[in-house]
Amino acid sequence: MVCHCLLQRLDIDKRVFFQGEGAGQTVLSFPKSLTEIYGNTYTGGVSQYAFGPGFINFNGADFPSSSTLLAKVTARAGRRATVLVVDRLDNMQPGQVTAEHACD
Repeated sequence: MVCHCLLQRLDIDKRVFFQGEGAGQTVLSFPKSLTEIYGNTYTGGVSQYAFGPGFINFNGADFPSSSTLLAKVTARAGRRATVLVVDRLDNMQPGQVTAEHACD
């Protein structure tokens, strides 16, 4: 098993492909929160990172919008989950490549 420890934000502005060592063999570890690393300037009692940015950010024109949203995740998925429960399937096809975006 290979473990990669991230201690700073990774902002990606180009098309990239992440490939690990295989199913269940690669772990991304975040031992500190973004607040611990960068501080928190928001004074409302909530972390300024609560709704993004995160540790890994994909920047560009493909950011989810009403025209690109395929479905909303409707149930919590735990670590190593292989299934996401979504609110609709009508605009998805088997084998279709998608990107998931966590927003809370």
